[in-house]
Amino acid sequence: MTASAGGGPIRVLVVDDQELVRAGFCVILDSADGIAVVGEAADGAAAVAQAAALGPDVVLMDVRMPGMDGLEGHEAHHRGSSGGLGQRGRPGSGACSA
Repeated sequence: MTASAGGGPIRVLVVDDQELVRAGFCVILDSADGIAVVGEAADGAAAVAQAAALGPDVVLMDVRMPGMDGLEGHEAHHRGSSGGLGQRGRPGSGACSA
């Protein structure tokens, strides 16, 4: 796995309303070289807040969640920042799992 442009690990925010699924992704990602899970959220609204606070490189977000789903969360964050979900001065991207 390639490190982020800043030289450190790729920083990932994991978002899923199912705690067990979220925990599983975190275990898998944290065990990979060059990847660090920097935060977790259980819905789109929490993801937007966490992304703003933590500045992850990647947000792995479930599409279907109660309240604000992953697609709405992605759109909300894009409206609230100039760089998308990713941070550190470069364009971001969101990944969704169904």
